[in-house]
Amino acid sequence: MKTFIVSAIIFFLAALISPHSYGGIYKWVDKRGVVHFTDEPMEIPRQETLSTAEVELYGGRYGNAEDNIPLERASAGYLVDAIINDAVTVRLIVDTGATSTVISPERLIAAGLVVKTEPAVIVTTAGGKVNAGWAMVSKLDVGGRPGHNLRVVAMDPIEGADGLLGMDFMSKYKVEIVGAGPSLKLTPH
Repeated sequence: MKTFIVSAIIFFLAALISPHSYGGIYKWVDKRGVVHFTDEPMEIPRQETLSTAEVELYGGRYGNAEDNIPLERASAGYLVDAIINDAVTVRLIVDTGATSTVISPERLIAAGLVVKTEPAVIVTTAGGKVNAGWAMVSKLDVGGRPGHNLRVVAMDPIEGADGLLGMDFMSKYKVEIVGAGPSLKLTPH
């Protein structure tokens, strides 16, 4: 038994300093009381299958759990809150496949921005190409990480969201979605 405990401690410490443990090691307890460890955030089960709501993060190459921005799981993916020009909060789907950030015209106008239709932005969607408007956002803040002078696309919102957070914002950061929480980690390049 003593050998097993020592081996488990050595394995755990080795995993903490492993070069492959970019996000750190996560620990949780399932409803049967079994303790689990992983360095793969997507292996962490949903909160309702845990004995407590707590998932602990140990180590990590890119900071700690306090640096993570809360996400909400939705049918369309993960939602994150963003603030337009320090004035209006919007709920955006994190979309690493979107070239541009998309925000509903109503929310852009609520932030005091002018939505322009000329020249039109041609957007390729699942339903084909459509013309859209645009607006210049001087600051888009996501969890204290700002993006400046973004030309965002003005389109009607997707159900349950005010738009999409695209790569025009995220390309300035190393982007990680951490399953524990879940949360978004944006590390400047």
